[in-house]
Amino acid sequence: MSELSIVRVHAEERQDRTVTTGTKAWELFKEETEVVAARVVSTGSTDPALKDLSYVLADGDVVESVPIDSKDGHDILRHSTAHVMAQAVQQLFPEAKLGIGPPVTDGFYYDFELPGGATFSNEDLEAIEARMRQVIDADQAFAVSRSREPVLLPTRSLLRRVERLADGMDAELVIWDPALPVGHVAPRSDRPYAVVLHGAEVTVPGRLPVGRSLLARVLRSASLVICAGGYPAREATRAAGTELPPVVVPPGVDTTTGVVSDPAIKATATVTLALPKEGLRGPAVAAQVGELYLADIGVPPSLYAGPTLGLTVGNIFPHSEIIRLR
Repeated sequence: MSELSIVRVHAEERQDRTVTTGTKAWELFKEETEVVAARVVSTGSTDPALKDLSYVLADGDVVESVPIDSKDGHDILRHSTAHVMAQAVQQLFPEAKLGIGPPVTDGFYYDFELPGGATFSNEDLEAIEARMRQVIDADQAFAVSRSREPVLLPTRSLLRRVERLADGMDAELVIWDPALPVGHVAPRSDRPYAVVLHGAEVTVPGRLPVGRSLLARVLRSASLVICAGGYPAREATRAAGTELPPVVVPPGVDTTTGVVSDPAIKATATVTLALPKEGLRGPAVAAQVGELYLADIGVPPSLYAGPTLGLTVGNIFPHSEIIRLR
């Protein structure tokens, strides 16, 4: 096996190390049990990237430990705990539908939908906490598989890779995110699947004949449609031409009215796509939205002006693909 030269950084101490090909980040910090991730600067880059401890080291890497009591460590702990809670809820309440479970400033949350609009009782919460401890004690194995491609395209090769991963985990459901473009291959699989709709993939493609046809095919075969708010849910129903099995995850701030949900994430920055959203611009939502940016996704103004949308939109992005609104 060939040797690699890397730099190990822990507790502000730098050490030059020589390791063999295939060494993973956890092996650099196996004596430091408080380390939960690594921050890596690769050769030719100046920007550190957060990596899980299964990351395979490359020659020239500068690898810094991320302890659990750091900000990134707290986020990792909270995000992981949210997934543990989701598993516990699914075991105790098999009919519960899942939304999202992100870390927030001082903890985490997870959105669930129970049949008939039911809610969790105090006894339910105690049972969930007890089951979470059982899930943690089970010390379950998991795997992270990363793609080297900067963009995932809906190819047969991608479908085969996903199916191999799903077979290896005996997965009951595959979640394709977003529904387009990568979810375009989902109906070709025999495995049940869910798709995620953020909004951009239904705003324009869902209103054009070809895009609507592709999206409808994906949506009609899905076992679950996870929608980032009511608008994507309504547009998905329009595109599919039939009722869907949706789970609507409130975005925190209604982009049309500016109404703030409870709970709501307090973001450092928010990027909205294609067109400004009135509900994100008011002073009442500044704490939730943070810095507000608008990003170009390549929709020509002439498309907005067509008979389907009927909007008059000028050249919003004359000098940059991303502009700051607040």
